[in-house]
Amino acid sequence: MLTRTMLTLILLMTLLPALADDWVKRQQLRAQQGEVDAMLALAVAWQHGLHGLAINSTEARAWLEKARQAGSETAALLLSQLETPAIPPQPAAPAETATEDTGPTVVEPSLQLATTMTSLVDVSDDIDTRQNVRQLLGHEFGLYPYKANYFLPWTLDTRARPGRSDKEAKFQISLMKPLLYNALGLKETWLVGYTQQSHWQIYSSSAPFRETNYEPEAFVVMPFKWGDFPLRGIKLAVNHQSWS
Repeated sequence: MLTRTMLTLILLMTLLPALADDWVKRQQLRAQQGEVDAMLALAVAWQHGLHGLAINSTEARAWLEKARQAGSETAALLLSQLETPAIPPQPAAPAETATEDTGPTVVEPSLQLATTMTSLVDVSDDIDTRQNVRQLLGHEFGLYPYKANYFLPWTLDTRARPGRSDKEAKFQISLMKPLLYNALGLKETWLVGYTQQSHWQIYSSSAPFRETNYEPEAFVVMPFKWGDFPLRGIKLAVNHQSWS
């Protein structure tokens, strides 16, 4: 008998490839119409293998080049970083004369803007970059991995449970969805997440689920900077846990 957990898993496995393919087609259409945000979004997807695309740095570079030709300062900065060879550090020369001030250092925005929690608190002060982060995190992307996603085909339950096999499978599905960016002017990102963990008695004749844990969550991530203090961000969350 299919339980809610199995139906949820089947639904996700069925819909996610179709949603990813639809996202790619929409972004390609927008990019062909000259929208820079779509070009940058495709560059991110190709660089990190998102939305069903295989990792392809050549495609990522091509979309960045098109975005640069369209006037994107972010794309120009990223391409310059990719094209600049690494220079080994040289010993510092004795300070004899004053050197020309070259201006403030530009923080390189990561291509992995929408795939890690770190990126949510590592936002550049460059206006063009912030605008593209808002576009990428706010609505250009769909669902992303949140906590660990895994499937263990064989685990051993060491506690005796009458009528239950001590051998079972275990899996966890965890996804998050960015909703809003910078709503309070604090460079914060608002998200919702969902995590589900199931213990599946797959080696029993009826294959029931021994236990399923449900964990919906709403949270906001805010960048934090105070001198050399190592804390980089603050996360505030409302979390609900239930099981069956």
